[in-house]
Amino acid sequence: MRQEKLIRLLCELIKNSRRSDRDLAKILGFSQPSVSRLRKILEREAILQYTAIPDFSYLGFDLIVFTLYRMKESLQPLREKAESWLKEQPNVVFSSEGQGMDADRVMMSVHKDYADFSEFHQKFRRELGPQVESFKTFLVSLKGHEISRLFTFNDLVTRAIPNSSIIDSQRRRWKRSIPPNLLKAGPVLNVRGGDSIITTYTSAADKMKIFSAFILEGLEKGDAVYYVYTDEESETVRAKLEDQGISVEEYEIDGTLRTESLTEHFMLNGKFDHKKAANATLNWWIEAERKGYNHIRYIEDLGDFSFLNGQWRRYLPYWEDPDFLEWETSKEHIVTSQNTLYNPFLMEIIAINVEDMSETQVRDILKTFGGGETQATRFIDLVEYVDALSKRIGLSHQELIGRKFLLEFDPTSDYETIVEDFARESMANVEPIYVFTPTTSTLHKRLAKHLAIKFFLTSMHACTNIIFRKNNRPLPL
Repeated sequence: MRQEKLIRLLCELIKNSRRSDRDLAKILGFSQPSVSRLRKILEREAILQYTAIPDFSYLGFDLIVFTLYRMKESLQPLREKAESWLKEQPNVVFSSEGQGMDADRVMMSVHKDYADFSEFHQKFRRELGPQVESFKTFLVSLKGHEISRLFTFNDLVTRAIPNSSIIDSQRRRWKRSIPPNLLKAGPVLNVRGGDSIITTYTSAADKMKIFSAFILEGLEKGDAVYYVYTDEESETVRAKLEDQGISVEEYEIDGTLRTESLTEHFMLNGKFDHKKAANATLNWWIEAERKGYNHIRYIEDLGDFSFLNGQWRRYLPYWEDPDFLEWETSKEHIVTSQNTLYNPFLMEIIAINVEDMSETQVRDILKTFGGGETQATRFIDLVEYVDALSKRIGLSHQELIGRKFLLEFDPTSDYETIVEDFARESMANVEPIYVFTPTTSTLHKRLAKHLAIKFFLTSMHACTNIIFRKNNRPLPL
């Protein structure tokens, strides 16, 4: 679905890239934020540049010349010299390696007249001649010959692309490397059915990156998602979800995704009413279960409790509501001791902004939320590991991206801690991580507890551990 939308938008941009996102949204039947988000993806992955296709004769060029030639040798210095020479020629509009007609290179150039072409041709023979074994030229006059088709892409996008299997070819290209299902990131927050997780964060954490990945993962796996966000994000939350690849409007229309601010969720009548919120939520959960969703993913970002003027204890009865207990204790569900709830259909995240809270306040909140039970409730600090490795070596996380590290270690040292910090930092920043290691290695034993890590288990004779993280950049150990 996403790839088809990208191709459709790309085709419209090829036809006319001057149209606004609003006009493109009307043509394609998408929302304007979706078009803006998809355009950014195309500009990063598929659009080389926005430009105009000129009438070359209007610019004073009379000839287009195709030169096919064969290099004598394929030594790297000669190849680099040829590539450098071509980049310095302003009238060369295309050049590439290829095969056919006894040639292994092709060059397309434009010229004002035959004299201009002759001068360029002599320069080509003089400066690249010693490396060129043979060459042929094909001249096209833009004024003297009948041109049966202009150099545009309109027919390509209106006729050829819609009738081709372009998306299938993209999938085949992906499969030529590692199968996509192996490269797909695992559970972002290690949340499983029945888990109730309390997460703490500050402004240092990119929480929307974390939450969006968790939401997108659920939508792709057939889960229903309920996201309650802080009031101050009401104007931006949808755009942030769109930026992370979530078609909010599409999922809201079919009922898979529901989003509300804290005030909309808890204070419909102007005052905090947890009973109404509980009943509304339960009704939606029951309906989602009836429709056959695999799980419910419920995210409640309480922020710093500003919607309750910071009085976080007023929120606690919400968890103890008898309506919840009545639904949770039905025959399909399980209840642990001390009313700590466990429901395999539910994956729940409660997020709290602790930036302006004291350590005593944070400890008090977490203790109260835990209710004395740790079996079904887990605590995750979104800030704790975002720079677990980079801070050790004096870099920021962004500076870490793109680098390769060779780690030499004493087998008696606790080197696994360094590697685990690297893995934790990758997971905290929602970056896929893959580990190549024998099943018997201490590294496998150390990292196996992290569900988000993908393992490629080698034979017991392997002597090298390799970790790949974002963009498949390697970290040999």
